[in-house]
Amino acid sequence: DDTLTSLMKQTNKKFDVILINDKSSDNLHLYIKSLFIKYKSLNMRYYENKYNIGYAQTLARGAGLCNTEYFAHLDSDDTIEPQTTDIIYKYINNYPNIGFFYTNFNYCDMNLKFKSKGFSKKIPIGLTNLETNSISHLRIFKKKGYYKTLGYIENDNYRKGAEDKDIYFKIEEK
Repeated sequence: DDTLTSLMKQTNKKFDVILINDKSSDNLHLYIKSLFIKYKSLNMRYYENKYNIGYAQTLARGAGLCNTEYFAHLDSDDTIEPQTTDIIYKYINNYPNIGFFYTNFNYCDMNLKFKSKGFSKKIPIGLTNLETNSISHLRIFKKKGYYKTLGYIENDNYRKGAEDKDIYFKIEEK
């Protein structure tokens, strides 16, 4: 709910929202469907995986379902500030040859009250994210670059909390 509220507050609403339920077993689909009434002004689509395929494959599915040149990934426990989409569009328009953007972020408490700054930072020239671990939320990438990658590494190391790291490395390479 907080995630969608933050999207409703965007000063630039030129985006689509794709919600994907990774076959949760707790009737989440009923709750998600109820959100369509509350957030009817958002251009939302809902999908449910036939079976639980995991974080990485669900993210890949979302990219495939996206009808735009750029795809941004926002977890269900993330929110963004009201001017975020305006800033993103500015960078996309000013740097059309860049295929991957990422933002700074803040740690907040359960009431979304600011606690501290996050750790996203510029990747130093001559280094990669693999060496610096600079990238975190929000990630925006050009689908054309994403499709040049080989996809996610599907193994137990990535299924234990770092499933999205593989795509950062591959996008940065492209």
